[in-house]
Amino acid sequence: MKAIEAIERIETTNSELAQFSQKEARKFDKNHGLNFPGANSYSFHILSLATILAVFTALLSPSSSSASKIEARKLENSKQGQLGKTELPKKEKTTTVWKLYQKGDFMGDRELYVSKDGYMAVYTKAKYTITSRTPEWKITFYNTTRKTIYSTTIAQSKKNFGLRSRFAKESFFPAKYHLEDGPKQTIAGQKCSSIFCVADKNIGKTQQKTDVERSAFYISDEIPMAPQMTDYFGQTWTPELCKRQSLRIVTWDYAGRQKTKIETVKVEKLELPISVFDPPPGLQAVKSEDQVMLGNDLINDIVDDLGKGFGNK
Repeated sequence: MKAIEAIERIETTNSELAQFSQKEARKFDKNHGLNFPGANSYSFHILSLATILAVFTALLSPSSSSASKIEARKLENSKQGQLGKTELPKKEKTTTVWKLYQKGDFMGDRELYVSKDGYMAVYTKAKYTITSRTPEWKITFYNTTRKTIYSTTIAQSKKNFGLRSRFAKESFFPAKYHLEDGPKQTIAGQKCSSIFCVADKNIGKTQQKTDVERSAFYISDEIPMAPQMTDYFGQTWTPELCKRQSLRIVTWDYAGRQKTKIETVKVEKLELPISVFDPPPGLQAVKSEDQVMLGNDLINDIVDDLGKGFGNK
């Protein structure tokens, strides 16, 4: 823009110089003791000087467009100063999240959101969600169908140890076992290490054919688990299996039958706002995680069935 303005000024100077006659130019030269050869000497030198002045003037003075931008910035800064920092829009903090699509015979289909800043498991068929996030790391269960919610601390959840955790213990592990390292595998594009839970011998109890003899956990080498969630899930899965995210869990019973309890079919790496781990508003608080996941009617049925079973023994 400055170069264009300089050229426009030069053209204006040329037009003004053209108005001088040759006679006037010569007269000026003679009166001022100037003796330049050629009829256009005076005009030429004046033009050269005018050109230099025009270029320097254009370069040193801001264009109207630049001035407008500077003024706009000053005005915006002034507005922000008047609003104050607390009223300015804030950019929401984001975090790297691994989203896993998993299928399972025990827990059903679910979508996991795993991050160093939060953890969320959405059970798409059962219609309930478990979530937790920084900084408090409360464990929250909510059900969008029943519109119920229950929150607790990790320490308190260990004391409660709900129905879900007790069922998981029996379905995924031998009664008594030790850990053994297994082979590497790649699942849904993710490299995994494996850990086997192998039943101890001479455990002093007759095992049923349907009881778990060994199980294998295929754990991602990349997807981390926040230490708080390792602590929380450790009550069910043991801390050694919860330092990173499991992508596949397989069990074998005493009859030799193999079952894939959890299988990851897809993994996405995303950048999401931390608020993705927040529960929705407008839910009614209940007194336990079991009420959120199962509902009072189903819990009562389970308790009745367990009571009848114990009464028959």
